[in-house]
Amino acid sequence: MNSNSFGEVITRNDAARDIVAGFAAVTPTLAGAWRFVERALADVPVLVSEFGRVRAELEAVRLDWANLLAAIRATLAADAEGESDPLGYLRDELDAPKQRWPGVAARPSTGLTPVPAPTRCAASCAAACADAR
Repeated sequence: MNSNSFGEVITRNDAARDIVAGFAAVTPTLAGAWRFVERALADVPVLVSEFGRVRAELEAVRLDWANLLAAIRATLAADAEGESDPLGYLRDELDAPKQRWPGVAARPSTGLTPVPAPTRCAASCAAACADAR
């Protein structure tokens, strides 16, 4: 679903709500059922909006992961070539969100509790660098 189809969904939802309102006006004995349908249709714009927000956040996270992977590969290659500071590539990328999202101190929250960097990276980075040699 792209952003153009969001508009189509909202348009169809508005038409459906108009149809329900018309039926509710001519069949008052079913008023409770029509209110139920109307409430369900009222949720659609909220869900479309939330879906758009989540999709934009996912795109940002995917870009972050792609950039981090590129920095990891550059770090491994730099280490294999004997550069004096191969971890500089990772440091630069980890500082990048401040440049990408001005006014935001860190990457968007994933809701996960971060593990301190030395615990998370020391052994795995050392092993990855040893494997790359």
